[in-house]
Amino acid sequence: MRPAAWTGTLRVGDTVQIDGTLEAQVDAIEVFRKSVDEANTGENIGVLFKSLEKSQVNRGSVLTAAGEFPSIEQTGFVV
Repeated sequence: MRPAAWTGTLRVGDTVQIDGTLEAQVDAIEVFRKSVDEANTGENIGVLFKSLEKSQVNRGSVLTAAGEFPSIEQTGFVV
């Protein structure tokens, strides 16, 4: 996945929801092809989910903190 961070911080090991239904743990984050431990607002990032297949995520999918599914204006990451 290659989301852009709208708000908040995403860390390796965080559990996120994709479109409010599918939960997955963040296994790795990359910024400009360099591995990082966290991503912040305004960064274009790559996110690795070992537990998901590519077909389970669509362009425009929204990542949120597990257990939350706020409106699109409040989301942190969009694929």
